[in-house]
Parts: sequence; structure tokens; C-alpha cells
Amino acid sequence: MTNVLPLSMRRGMSSGAAVVRGTSLPTETARARPERGLGRPVRRSDPGEGRSKPRGVISVRRPFGIKRGSHRMPDEQQLLNLIANNSEGILAAVTRAGYPHLTNVLYVWDPAQRAARVSTTADRVKGRILRRDPRAALHVPGSHFWSYVVAECDANVSDVATSPGDETCRELLEVHSVFYGKIADEVAFFAQMIKAQRLVVRLQVKRLYGVLLDKPPGT
Repeated sequence: MTNVLPLSMRRGMSSGAAVVRGTSLPTETARARPERGLGRPVRRSDPGEGRSKPRGVISVRRPFGIKRGSHRMPDEQQLLNLIANNSEGILAAVTRAGYPHLTNVLYVWDPAQRAARVSTTADRVKGRILRRDPRAALHVPGSHFWSYVVAECDANVSDVATSPGDETCRELLEVHSVFYGKIADEVAFFAQMIKAQRLVVRLQVKRLYGVLLDKPPGT
């Protein structure tokens, strides 16, 4: 059986030789491949890759197949408008293992606070994660695939509703009234919120990015 010499014994030998134990056989077809990271530097597709950006700066990704300058970059208000004009999104949180936890949510947008409010229960995964690690992202889709906004957020989780009319119950009443209309029987509603151990997750927007094309590419 032919055994290849270890790297330490091949140093200094010709790059055009195929090396086996006890002999060196030059060959025109053998070529030494430079190790990754040596020689010419790797070209980055994004000149700004690896550079940190100050929080609050909007970055907009150009869709694949869209030439530079072929669409107008959305400004901050346009991205906020997409969030404000919707109530459905995908909430992402960070698990202990470092993987994203994604869940569909209904939210109520508060333009004055630049925050989205989500009703959930104390035993749900997203609430438990965000109590430990407040980093979150809210993805809100537009009318087609090339229209969306992502809001990076700091989450604040309220106390669990424990007594009728407490602060959490009142906030839950506001949130659920937006979804389901005016709630006539507040006493029954508060009892339901307490039994379910409901709470409110407040998503404070810190940074926005996204794409807002009027129509999909090629249409």
C-alpha cells in the first residue's frame, strides 16, 4: 500500500512532484494547491462586510437579480408604514443553544412608542426566552415576496395577569380590543386572562431593514 508522507516531511520539496514514501516522482499533471487563505485575498461581494454599523441605521438588501439602481431604496418611514399597516408577523427570539425560535404572532403597533405589542401566555416558549434574552426580530411581509421589513427589537415582558383590572389586564384589554373589537364583559375577560396566565410582550424597535418593491422582479 502506498502511504503519503506527512506534511512536516514534505516541506521544501518540489510543488510539481507527487510524493510517496521513499520516492519522489515528478509529474506534469500534479499541481500543489495553495491552502485556503493563502495567495490572493478573497474578494468580498460586499465592501462593507464585517464592518459594524451604528444602531438605528437602516440597511436595505438588494434582491437577487435586481440591478443596482433599478429600484428606490425605502426610507425609515416607509418601512415603519408597512409595520403599522399590518398586524401579522413572524417573531424571532434566540434560544439558549443560539438557534432562532420563530413563531407567527398577531401584534398591535404603537407608533408613538415605535413598539409592537404581542399577547402571549407565561408558559409559551417565546415569553420564556424573551425574559432571559430580550433580543428579538419581527418580520412583517408585504404584498409579495420582494416586499418585507425586519425590525430588530429589544423585548420587554410584562408581569403575568394576576388580579382583575391590574396593569397587565388593562393592557391586555387594549391589545385584544384591537383584534376582536370592543369587549363588553370586562369582568369575564379579566378572569379569562388570569386563568390563562397571559402577559404582554413589548417589542421596542431599534433598527429596520427590508425591501419594498412595487411588484416582483420580471413582472
